Amino acid sequence: MGLIAAQDPPATSPARVERDTVVMFAFQFPPHSETKLVRATHGRILDIIVDLRPESPTYLHHIAVELSADNHLALVPGARSDLTAAVTGHAAMSLELGGLPPAWFRGVEPEIPVTLKIQNPDLARHTVRLTLLTTETARTQPDPADPAKQRQIPVPLLRSLPEQILPPGETTGLLRVIVPLEVIEGHIDCVVRAEILPHAFSDKALASAYSRPFRLVVQNAVAVQLGANSLALTGNAQTKFSGVVKRTVGFTGAVDVSLLNLPAGYTAPKVTIAPDQENFEIVVSAPSSLLDENSLSELCDAIRSGVTAENLR
Repeated sequence: MGLIAAQDPPATSPARVERDTVVMFAFQFPPHSETKLVRATHGRILDIIVDLRPESPTYLHHIAVELSADNHLALVPGARSDLTAAVTGHAAMSLELGGLPPAWFRGVEPEIPVTLKIQNPDLARHTVRLTLLTTETARTQPDPADPAKQRQIPVPLLRSLPEQILPPGETTGLLRVIVPLEVIEGHIDCVVRAEILPHAFSDKALASAYSRPFRLVVQNAVAVQLGANSLALTGNAQTKFSGVVKRTVGFTGAVDVSLLNLPAGYTAPKVTIAPDQENFEIVVSAPSSLLDENSLSELCDAIRSGVTAENLR
């Protein structure tokens, strides 16, 4: 059988297993977990996966799949319960990835080049759907629209844009990925899936292929450093608020900077910092009736803590 583990760089680890031999792949807790693709290149194996995550709704549940050189099945266990296992038949095709980003930069939407090699001419005439699968753990947070803070809503996850399609006959394309600012995991294991569809809107896949698993660290794309000057707001006037954006190595795109936590009556349009620039100024417009001294001090603190960089590209 062959094992592909999500390492940096990815590696293939073939192993020869004799009849009636039990082989175990150790479970590893984050941040040391790995994505694995298991297949049998000769003979047959019974692959059993047990969910060992105490917090999982499928804790201690298992799935068993026979993998053989004849059925050409591959097993890609994931970290989320909806990705417990993905089984694909032999499709006479393979999926290769081009240059990966140096990291998953929060707030950035990278594009991953993909190349699909299809040996079956019948399959080549169909539409292909591309999807990114990850090991990121689903989370929830209190709904800010709920005054009682009782309602929970899902936190955005690292994901590919939905319904990314390669038209019939197309074998290359770009998989666009969204990396939310809310991602907290230090690194995430991923694999790209290509599904052959009867048509672009079908929920049924005729065949599937998976890329080699890969792992990327998650980093902030930029750090915002505020100027030492204090805000001297004047009623019915504008005040400039300056700072510097420091880009992380590997990220060279433009950045939108804006102010959060402004009270009613105060405005500050966002500014865009070009890829070759790092200094910025935000203009804060104050209403004719200013806050009292204590409230004004709190406003200045809120402005300093509410500077955010977004729409990175």
